[in-house]
Amino acid sequence: MVEKIKLTPRMWDTQIKIPKALKHISMTLCLNLNLIAFRRTRNYSEHNKCIHATSCYFPVYKFQNPMIKLLSSNSNYFTAVNIIEHKNLFYIFNAALLPQFNPILLNMPTTNMITFANECISTDTIQSVLNRESVDKTFSIAVYSTFSYVKHQSTKCITKNIIGFYEAKNAVSEDILHIFITPHLFKPTYQICQIFQNSKPNFNWKNIYSTTHLTEGENKSRTESHVNKDLLNQDFCICDHPDTNRYFSPTKGTFGDTFKNLGKNVFTLYITIIQ
Repeated sequence: MVEKIKLTPRMWDTQIKIPKALKHISMTLCLNLNLIAFRRTRNYSEHNKCIHATSCYFPVYKFQNPMIKLLSSNSNYFTAVNIIEHKNLFYIFNAALLPQFNPILLNMPTTNMITFANECISTDTIQSVLNRESVDKTFSIAVYSTFSYVKHQSTKCITKNIIGFYEAKNAVSEDILHIFITPHLFKPTYQICQIFQNSKPNFNWKNIYSTTHLTEGENKSRTESHVNKDLLNQDFCICDHPDTNRYFSPTKGTFGDTFKNLGKNVFTLYITIIQ
């Protein structure tokens, strides 16, 4: 497993952020890897459902890989790894013991079915879009899912994390249904919600699987450059300076064999034949 995710025995750069490292590991090993954190309920009214909300928390995805959960057919090679982070400590737990424990990925209510253009859109329709199957709809469908918890106002981040797109014939930008997916923790199921985007997404199926290898090793030599404040002699050009009007090359034995001409010595031999 280590040989798959590391090219050399060197340690990774410690400046690399945890979500980037987890993305590389999960994509390389095709591993369902989840990092869960907690946020205070009092800061988010949509999750304020208890009377003592000032001291309550709700779980959010600090990292999850929607491509492995929803698009990869080989994600069952390794057992899913679920990690909870709390106060800079990490805990591994078995999600099967808590089947109703599903972290939040977007600060909007989610459901199993929505209505758009007088048609019902369920998770089965979204799954057909993800599987690149034919969908008989008069409008286009764009599917998004991020690697970590995001707010619906972060349109740039959501737009960059498109994982599926069905383009209907003769459809305009107003006829695009934008769907955000929140995958469940343990089962290969998910919740959906409608988000609002203004433009047509730029989508390529190959880009969703792209990932870069992590930098191995740390840069120990960090030089601090100092600006030379001493002004140079700018009264002459180098070709007009008196010291460069004439140049005397050293003799052959002046520096021993260390001094060599840059050019080549050419000897011409003339032979005169007298009959």
